[in-house]
Formats: sequence, C-alpha cells, structure tokens
Amino acid sequence: MATFYLVNWPDEDIRQISLEVLNSTISVFGALLLFHTLEDVLEHYLLPEMSLWQEVAVSMLQMLLWFAALQLVLAYYSGALGENQAVRLRSTSLSVAEACESPTTKWRLMKSADKHLGVIKLNTEAWGILLGHATGFAAKNACSSLQQAVPRSFFFVALTPLLFFGIIILFYHATECFRHKIMMRDGEEDEFEEIWHERVAETEDEVIALAVSFSIVQMLRFVISGHLPNASGEDAEGFDLHTNSSCALLLLVGLVPGVADVVRVMCTRSTNTFVRVVSGGGSEEERLRSRNWCEGISSMSFAWCIHFAVDWWIASHLQLEGSMKAVLSALTVTAMAFVLIFGLDKVADSNFDDVEVHHALRGMIAGLGLLVGFSWERCFDASLDGLAKHRDFGTLSPEVSRVVLAIALALLVLPAWKWFILPMPSMPQVLDDLDDPTPKIKGKVKDEAQTGSKRRLFGRIGSSMSSLGETETRRQYTRGFSTLSNLSTEDSVNLLTA
Repeated sequence: MATFYLVNWPDEDIRQISLEVLNSTISVFGALLLFHTLEDVLEHYLLPEMSLWQEVAVSMLQMLLWFAALQLVLAYYSGALGENQAVRLRSTSLSVAEACESPTTKWRLMKSADKHLGVIKLNTEAWGILLGHATGFAAKNACSSLQQAVPRSFFFVALTPLLFFGIIILFYHATECFRHKIMMRDGEEDEFEEIWHERVAETEDEVIALAVSFSIVQMLRFVISGHLPNASGEDAEGFDLHTNSSCALLLLVGLVPGVADVVRVMCTRSTNTFVRVVSGGGSEEERLRSRNWCEGISSMSFAWCIHFAVDWWIASHLQLEGSMKAVLSALTVTAMAFVLIFGLDKVADSNFDDVEVHHALRGMIAGLGLLVGFSWERCFDASLDGLAKHRDFGTLSPEVSRVVLAIALALLVLPAWKWFILPMPSMPQVLDDLDDPTPKIKGKVKDEAQTGSKRRLFGRIGSSMSSLGETETRRQYTRGFSTLSNLSTEDSVNLLTA
C-alpha cells in the first residue's frame, strides 16, 4: 500500500523516482532470483570439492560467460547481429516507404517503422537490465572470491578492489574493440549498432559499480569488525554480533562516498584528473564513462553500507534468522531508502539549475533502488530455500525443487515487468506532453514559464548512468510499445503491401 501513496505523491519528482525504484526492485528481484538459484546449484554440485583458488577461477569464468552472454544477446535484440522479427519489419517498412509515392501511405509506413523501433529498444533495454544485474553480481562474486583468497591483512584486502577495477577496465577495452569491429564491418554505424553500443556501455557501468563497491564495503567491514565476511557478505557464526557504535560507524562511513561525490561536483565541477588516469586522456565518451564509474561506485558503496549496517543491528539485537530476518531487514532498508530519497529530492530542488548535481543525486537514488530490490530478492530467496527443504515436491531434491520454484516465479513476474512496469517511468512525461499542446523547440517548452519556477530535472534525466538525451528516446519507444498491442504481425505485413 505504501507504493500507491508514493506513486501518487503530490511532488512530481517523488512520483517519478518511486516508479523508477519500483522498476529497479522488480528487475533486480527477477534477475537475481534466477542467478542465485543457478549459483546455489553450482556450489552444491561442483564448488564444494574445489580449493579456494579453484573457486576463484570458476567465479572468474562464470563472470566472463555472463559478459559474453550480455554482449551477444543485446547484439541480437538490438539488430546489430542477426535479424529478429522487429528488426526485419522496421527495415522493410523503411525500404518500402522510400519507394512509396503516396504521402499518406508513406506516413503510415514511417509510423509503423517507429513502432517497430520502439519494440527493438524495449527488448534491448529489458534484456540489458536483466543481464546487467546477473553480470554485475557474477562480477561481485568473482571479486569477493578473490578477496577471500588473499591473506587476511588490510593491505591485501584493500588492494583487491583496485586490482579488480583494473581487470574490469581491461576487459571493457576488449569488449569495446569487439563492438567496434562488428559495427565497422560495413564501414558505418547504423541505428541498430548504435542502440547496441549505448545499451552495453550503460550496463557495463552498472557491472563495475556493483563489483567494486561491494569489495570496498567488505574491506570497510573488515576494518571495523576485524573479521572479513564470506563472499556473499554474511558473517560467520560467532562473528555476527556487533555493537551499536560499529553499526553507526559503518552507516556513517557509507555516507562518505555519496556526500563526497556531491561535494566534488558542487565544488570542483569535474573529475578530470581521475578521468585522465582511467581513460588515458581518451575521447569525450571515455571521460564520461569514467565519471559514471566514479559516481556508480560511490553511490553503490553508500547503499551497501546501509544494507549491512541494518543487518548488523538486527542480528545483534533481535537475533532473528532466515526469512524473518530478511523480511525485517528489507522493510527497514526500504523505509530508510525512501526517507533518504525525500531528503535528496529537497537537495535537488534547492539546486534545480545544476545538471551535474542532479546527475550525482540520481546515481545515489539508483543505488538505493538496487538496494531495495536486492533486499526483497533475499526475502524470496530465503522463502524458496525454506520451501525446497521441506521436500514437499515428491522425489525432487531440494536443489532441483528450488530451481523449479524460482523459474516458475520468474516466469510469472518478469513478463509483466517488461510489458507494464518497464515503460512506466517515462509515462508521466508522456501524459504531460499529451495534456500540454504547447509547441516544443528542440525538446523544450517554448515558454519555460509554464513549467513553474523550478525545473524538474529529476523527471527528465532518465536512468542513473545515462545522458540527458535518453529520456526523449524512452518517451518515443514507450509510445510505440503502448500501442503495439493494436498492431499484429499480419497487420504490419498488410500495411507494408498497401
């Protein structure tokens, strides 16, 4: 019920952010439910017989496989490799429209082509989000496994995030070269290859933020408690009791990266020194991605610290276990996340003309959205584990029963998320455009006084690590997707031959 209050809140920014957090929560839930289930099966049948460094090697291999799947699946759905139905229909619509002499028929063909482009972008974004979450947590597991294998000293534990950051950057350069060769095979970059490149780059930014931030927080927990948690972030038995001061210290330390990033933007206005080190003084796109890495890592570190500080306090004072602990933790984290979102909205309103401040705040809000999604996924994960262990599913083992339950739940949730929830964050702006017939000039209202004294940049920026131009793109393909149900494949073919 709290969700209904938030998505109907009087403040436009809060409504927009609530929709994005809802979208992030359900996508994280579906992706990680399947990922953790497959990971548990792998650990049960393969990893227990391996040494620590062999587990590191398997985790690294798993991460590389997810990276490869990310590149190839997005290449297919974007049309950069292969030709799916939406790509074929758009190409046919455009080619027939070029040869058509009737203005009315040409307009209808171009409208049909735009609808098919909307489907392409929606499919690419949906698979990019799901595979991005899975790849990000595979990278997190690989980095955590490496951190478990090094000697238990501050130097080696703190060195692991830096080492893994360098490894991922090298891997990104390799995938960048691969995409460049594919895109330049015909001498030019078409619209499908551009969609592929932009979506993969944004997803990779999320991956590096998840992996590096988690290992940084593991290091902070090691410094505060004197004990390094396991690769999943769970404390070993006998080390799960922490004082109030330790919980408060972890929470305060988590605020440092987020606050420092906003202060950095407001004071220095750039990260040129760090960007030159990371990108080697490369192109503007490389410098922008490097800035996104800084913001993503700081915002996710902030979110992880909140999550584990709450876990520490609950484990130390309430002594709950299993699904009850996960549910209470998720409720607490969700409440804290939205309290912080309200505070960040006030900060944004006081700096409504500062695009860079909004970009940094948006990164923090995206991190909180992922945190909420991860917390609730852990609740369902614990519930599935309890159901599977009751052996109420005939001759199926608990591991197989868990896989069946997870797949059934994902098949129930993810299609509805893609069809109805994923397009929702851009719908408020679409409705505003339909209600307001004022002519637009380059995407802005002709008379800016009609927008109010404060510019609602939160509703226009888009996702946490994207550029300002992405909102207009989401608006276009959301329009196409919302009317797609009225246009079947046969109707498209009849329209093309009209």
